[in-house]
Amino acid sequence: SRTIPATITEFPYWSFLFGDLHAHLMALPLALGVCALAVIGFNFDLSRRQAVTLLGCAAILWSVLVATNLWELPLYAVLILSTAILVCLRVWNGPRWQQLAAIPLVFGTVAYLGGFPFWRTFELTFAAGGLDLVRSGDGLNPWLKMWGLFVALVLSWQMLQVKAGPGQRLSYRTATDRWPAAALVGLAAATLLWWELPVLILTGAMLAVALWLVWRQRSALDSTDFQVNLLLLAVTGIWAGSQVVYVVDFLDGGDYYRMNTVFKFFLQAWILVALAGSMALPGLWQRLRQAWGLRVMQASRLVFGVLLAVSLVFLPLGTPSRLMRRFDIAPAPFSTLNGLEFMRFGEYVWPAAGDFIELASDMEAINWLNANIDKAWVILESSETDYYRAGGTRAATFTGLPGLMGSHQNEKRHPELVASRSALHHALWTTRDHQALLDMLQTHSIALIYAGQLEQAEHPDGVAQFASMYEKGLLELLYASDLTRIYAVPAVYRG
Repeated sequence: SRTIPATITEFPYWSFLFGDLHAHLMALPLALGVCALAVIGFNFDLSRRQAVTLLGCAAILWSVLVATNLWELPLYAVLILSTAILVCLRVWNGPRWQQLAAIPLVFGTVAYLGGFPFWRTFELTFAAGGLDLVRSGDGLNPWLKMWGLFVALVLSWQMLQVKAGPGQRLSYRTATDRWPAAALVGLAAATLLWWELPVLILTGAMLAVALWLVWRQRSALDSTDFQVNLLLLAVTGIWAGSQVVYVVDFLDGGDYYRMNTVFKFFLQAWILVALAGSMALPGLWQRLRQAWGLRVMQASRLVFGVLLAVSLVFLPLGTPSRLMRRFDIAPAPFSTLNGLEFMRFGEYVWPAAGDFIELASDMEAINWLNANIDKAWVILESSETDYYRAGGTRAATFTGLPGLMGSHQNEKRHPELVASRSALHHALWTTRDHQALLDMLQTHSIALIYAGQLEQAEHPDGVAQFASMYEKGLLELLYASDLTRIYAVPAVYRG
């Protein structure tokens, strides 16, 4: 997950491995939904009313997507608007400029109304400060460790696309007798020679070819070729763009200044290149057979199969390594789609030189919460403790219950608001006056108190205070195991 120095190069598998409900993970099905609506627009003969309805649905889905993960805003806005304009050109058969101008107006209006609760209160914090130029591009070797398989696929696809239009049969010399193929091969070779900007040259070449192919095939929206090339245009745009600019955030000025840009946009590229690759492969084999015959096609399949197998070796080798970075005793072998399964076996020491924390106890308590709590009660836990290793917000994260604090709050809210909530969190775990503590819980509508092993390690006096309040009848005990207790604040929980 740190292939490129001073960045995060995770891909979606890591998030699923730990049931890590980051915004980028929750955005995945929404992003796929936007792609599905684009496919509907391209592949079905829509009436004008249906086209407008589809645009409205895409606008609402985009608004929900942005509210989930703001980093998705530019890519999918461009994808939706591009799709809408192309569909409009087909449905209206040469629309006037007023109709084209109405597309962003309709999109923006419906998106704002559909996400009104979010947009009404949304504001950028100091953490976001526009765009700036990248100091130096990525090295070719680490970059290809991530993208090598897909680069081979994209280059192969584009070389066979540069002459043939959708559905056209390739001649023997198609991939080598025209300047686009020669330019692509030449730029790819120059990448290996010009070591200073290798990734930018390579991705810039693929971006230029993708743009040319999309423009050439714009009249065949329902063809797989066009749709693959449109997805690859977005992918190569992300690849090349990340070598030129970055989003200025709170990390600006340090070595990790473009960490979030690479992390967030590469995750989007993973989704789109996987979709494009799955759509392109059948056509790629067919074109190879038409151009060079069965044996060349079979040899190409063999080469691609070897590359794929080599790439997949990472999963059984990399997963244990990743697990051992977080756990002192690794969980059982991965063999499930349940994102919480790592808790059944995972153990770690917290704090350093402390006791083993067994996540199985947390898993049982969290399963109980999911089965028995049907309202969005605010839950108190050790929220400020390290999210990634200790799981400070595990109860809120894996139940969906609102917590007092979350991770990375300084990136999302103004410092004075974070400081105020942090002070409240500290007071709730350190106040010894039972009545004052009860008043704070009720004032902030905190209904549930989660006291597990992590809370006992971080706030032993606080856990003892809540146990004492239960014994005096000030709290109710909802759940109890050897290692975990869940209390309820009666005035909030029953009221």
